[in-house]
Amino acid sequence: MDIDYFEQHQCTEFCDNRKEIVARDKGEKREYRIINKDSKKFCKVRVDGCLLTEGEKCDYLILNCTDLLAILVELKGSDTLKALGQIDTSITKCQNYLLDFTIYARIVTSKVNTPDLRSTKAISLKKRLKKLNKSEDKSEEYLMIRSQKFEEKF
Repeated sequence: MDIDYFEQHQCTEFCDNRKEIVARDKGEKREYRIINKDSKKFCKVRVDGCLLTEGEKCDYLILNCTDLLAILVELKGSDTLKALGQIDTSITKCQNYLLDFTIYARIVTSKVNTPDLRSTKAISLKKRLKKLNKSEDKSEEYLMIRSQKFEEKF
């Protein structure tokens, strides 16, 4: 899919090379942050209530337009299993727009429940991402779950 689709979409908050890309819930402490150390082009798209309006969906889609990486972000209280389902459903609904992208999933919760990380939902989503990305490289990095704040550098 051409990046232009997202650049022009009404749900896209921005497409530029800013130094930090932040996704957070209003009034909450949960936050996903990207440090854009090489001034790559990123787009931040609001998924919940905009790009997708029905059914389960994640909060944001962040696109690294330079490296063709798609990061689906869910900011969640403590229900990690529900967050896994929201990411999985969002992948299904957006997959046709992300054919050329390597897809990553990021979940930021108030509290990470360790049993949820070993659940069949988590294992299934990891396998799905590995298959979609057609790669063994970084397969453990396709799905990551952190508590409160999650920061990555690209």
